[in-house]
Amino acid sequence: MCAIMTLCCGLWESFVGYNFRMYLPWESYISNDSQIGAVEHGLLVFLSYIIILSTVVPISLYINVEIIRLIQSKWIDWDLKMYYEPYNIPAEARTTTLNEELGQIEYVFSDKTGTLTQKLKPIEFAEQDKEFVWYDQTLIDDIKHDDRNVHNFFSHLALCHTVMPEEKDGQIIYQAQSPDENALVSAACVFGFVFCVIIKKDGRITLYCKGADSKIKERLNPSEKDIMAETEEHLTKFANDGLRTLCLAWKDLDEIEYRRWAEKLNQAKTSMDRREEKVNDTYEEIETNMKLLGATGIEDKLQDGVPQCIERLIQAGIKIWVLTGDKAETAFNIGLSCRLLTNEMEIYTIEEENENDVMKRLDQVRNEMIQKIKQLFNVNIEDPTKRLDWKDWGIDEMKFDQYRKASCSVEQTNHNQRNNGFTTMNTYSQNQEQFEGFGLLITGQALAHALTDKIKMKFLELGTMCKTVVCCRVTPLQKGLVVESVMQNEKKITLAIGDGANDVPMIQKAHIGIGISGQEGRQAVLASDFSFAQFRYLERLLLVHGRWSYLPTIVVIVVNLQNALEAWYWTGLYHFTLWGTILAHFLFHFALYSRIIYQVFQTNYAYIGVAHTVLSTGNFWFTLFLTCAILFLPMFCREFVRMRFMPTTTDKARLNQKFRNEEKAAFVAYIAPQLRHRKRSIRSGYAFSQQEGWGELIASGQLQVKSTSRAQSSQASYVKSGEIMQSFSSNWMPNPEQSTTVINTDEIARKLEVVYGINSESIRISTIVIHNGEANADDHGRRRRRQLHREKQEIDIRDQHN
Repeated sequence: MCAIMTLCCGLWESFVGYNFRMYLPWESYISNDSQIGAVEHGLLVFLSYIIILSTVVPISLYINVEIIRLIQSKWIDWDLKMYYEPYNIPAEARTTTLNEELGQIEYVFSDKTGTLTQKLKPIEFAEQDKEFVWYDQTLIDDIKHDDRNVHNFFSHLALCHTVMPEEKDGQIIYQAQSPDENALVSAACVFGFVFCVIIKKDGRITLYCKGADSKIKERLNPSEKDIMAETEEHLTKFANDGLRTLCLAWKDLDEIEYRRWAEKLNQAKTSMDRREEKVNDTYEEIETNMKLLGATGIEDKLQDGVPQCIERLIQAGIKIWVLTGDKAETAFNIGLSCRLLTNEMEIYTIEEENENDVMKRLDQVRNEMIQKIKQLFNVNIEDPTKRLDWKDWGIDEMKFDQYRKASCSVEQTNHNQRNNGFTTMNTYSQNQEQFEGFGLLITGQALAHALTDKIKMKFLELGTMCKTVVCCRVTPLQKGLVVESVMQNEKKITLAIGDGANDVPMIQKAHIGIGISGQEGRQAVLASDFSFAQFRYLERLLLVHGRWSYLPTIVVIVVNLQNALEAWYWTGLYHFTLWGTILAHFLFHFALYSRIIYQVFQTNYAYIGVAHTVLSTGNFWFTLFLTCAILFLPMFCREFVRMRFMPTTTDKARLNQKFRNEEKAAFVAYIAPQLRHRKRSIRSGYAFSQQEGWGELIASGQLQVKSTSRAQSSQASYVKSGEIMQSFSSNWMPNPEQSTTVINTDEIARKLEVVYGINSESIRISTIVIHNGEANADDHGRRRRRQLHREKQEIDIRDQHN
């Protein structure tokens, strides 16, 4: 409204107000040019309109909205279907301002490890667990024979970690935030390599490094190329089996070299400028020319209900991107097992390591997508350089089969044989290629180049064309950059979900952040807007609670009913406005979220058919009435107390008007005859005169006289002139045979006094002479009136002098 008023003001000032500046001068700081000045004047008036129109939205509406949001947040907290009993972790809504956006999510960015997969509760492993059994005797023999590589491998596992040791009942207990590190340290422990703090041993300084295979490969000595190639084959096998993999490396350091590096590290840590960047550069400087020590694999199982949850989210039109630090093979297998990727998808992989190769690969994937779309759908892409978008072609990604060509391979057999009166007509057998959309798999190195300003839009174009995007070997910083790029360029509502500290950047970047209360600490939970224990609860949060929060039906009903309760006069127009607003709201949402729009425009969109489903459930109506009752109860109590003990003047007037109906009716009955008589015409039906006379009084329908008695002096008597006329009609009614009839008014006055007790002195009646049916007051009557008038004036003058 402010924008519309500002626009109208600018147009008026430009075409009309500019010519009347002599009467309505502009401010001195506004340009004298008609167009520029009008624009400046309109922008300044915009702020005034904000202040003026701010009262259009009542404060009670803001309060009602916040109360509704609070109740919806509590429903999330109290939802037993989102409560994880094994760990006693309920769902938690950490904010009340983002409830409506839960029903508008279009992109979900998810971590894999600990979010889609299980991370079992850390187990306290005691030193030298006697129940542990190892079936590969070769490894046991190497440990007994003090094999250097094997000893270095387990020493690496026992030392390079963030596990905290504790002593309990005389035994060393390991406490770790990450189950992976707990498992590795515990494995080293059962093989006899117990974690301890080493100050100095044998005068040697050894650097141990553990991480992803791609990162370790960059830090190895060139002489480790052959063993790294063999290790990569093992890692690929581990990844195909769904294991999370890590590589181990090490090297010995010279003491002088170490002291020089340690001093540089200390300077970087105490630097006031670009501290983190300098620390990372210092670590990179020493992590070079290392030797490969080995690799590890940890079993990675899906959480319960993850495949079903992802399948329903995809059916709801939500695109899911997985951002993980695992190998591509591991992520691919997990994607297949959780139904994020399917064999019917066209999956493209981008693994290039430099910017030019990544750009060429993106162009190649784009061309392959165009060819596939032309092959399967009746789509004419006139401009191949234009951005690809399913909506431009009117294709719903959830229902590809409805838009496919008639047949890719059709075998037609015509049988025109009549057999026993039956005819077998055309028979078709179709063999269509299965197609469930596109998928994209990109590594961390390729992603680093794909997120540059030069080719970022190409990557986002392909990513938005895919149902699923899996980013492998990505850093926490890259996770945040991916989310930020989609938000800024696609203008969609995004959600990020993770369980560890490495997921915090993307959780903070997304519109809505969700933390999994797992075994990676509470960093993700503390940075999130909502939290729960299992990924499968995301389905209920978005599709149930998000839907309830997205429909502000209750707000509309509550506001209208509150306005109704404040009304004192229920007119037909008010009924129409009140109930019509509520009905229009229901009809609008029912039409918007039903199949009506699809049937009219032949365009699919999210939440088709939801209106019928929601309005047909008892939970919705129960929630609606319960919320209305809760919101109305304080208002009822407030109004009752105020009207009873602290009424305003307006309230008193309204109550007086409302509850004095009988008194008002009696007063109306009393005053109605007087009002009716006063409004009647003073013209007589019996006599007409060319000049004003006493005939008007006789023919007026009533005579008001004063009683002669003292008791009746203040009371007026009303005598109907019809009765008087009827009583004395023989004395004064005109004779049609005579041309002139004289009415003896003195005789009438005397009879009025005798019969009706009316004082003849209080009645001023003049003689009336009727000439051929026309009544005129005689000269005597006129003179009498003038005389009385003069006497009255003299009396008034004497009264003024006195």
